[in-house]
Amino acid sequence: MKVVVFIGGIFLLPLFVFGQEAIFLNARFLDFDEKRDSVPVYFKTQKKSGNKTKYKTYTMDSVVVSEVTLVEDENCNELYRTTLEFNANGILESKTDLNSQTQISETKYFYDTGQIRTDQKTKSFEVIESTSFDENGNIVPATLDNIAVARGGIKGWYEYLSKELVYPTSARKSGEEGTVYIMFIVNEIGKIIEVYSLNSEPISPDLVEEALRVMKAYPYYFTPATFNGKTVEDYFRIPIRFTLSD
Repeated sequence: MKVVVFIGGIFLLPLFVFGQEAIFLNARFLDFDEKRDSVPVYFKTQKKSGNKTKYKTYTMDSVVVSEVTLVEDENCNELYRTTLEFNANGILESKTDLNSQTQISETKYFYDTGQIRTDQKTKSFEVIESTSFDENGNIVPATLDNIAVARGGIKGWYEYLSKELVYPTSARKSGEEGTVYIMFIVNEIGKIIEVYSLNSEPISPDLVEEALRVMKAYPYYFTPATFNGKTVEDYFRIPIRFTLSD
């Protein structure tokens, strides 16, 4: 266990353990903000090698809770993302491989024994394939894990975006384009409760503002996510692209 010291609003972490800088996070895995958050709940380390970046997130007691490997092209556009999620005992709970260009992902959920419990493929908000297994590896009919689904499925989601999204006049006049990465949370009853911009690279504030506006204005409820047969919160990370046509 690693000791974390609190001194006058500053958290000190013995960074030599990892040989890299640690970033403090709140309970939503967002950067810790003293004006918004009382205490950090997690910390994250980052290691870059070529076009790959690996992020590891830990509890404040140094128990790993997730590991993300991000692959980008030469323009820093995300290509692929692999996410490992661990339980409180450090046992792998799920592995998700996402093609960021097609938004098609495959998630494997595991029993504590390491046996696959559910193998599920999704595209954006829509489950396109799902198979569940018992602890002996036999296929079972029940699917216990489902992501939250927008009203009307993926078709309804894109119809909403195409209807409501407006290219900011100032950004259009100055020829600004870009992709805004949005994270939002759907709670247990299907309501969007929090929306954040995740862009680390510089991008037009007007594009970010419009992407956030559209997400916060979504008027409908999702069909909530289920995990092990119970409704749960669901986190989404989506790109909203602004491109000017010739």
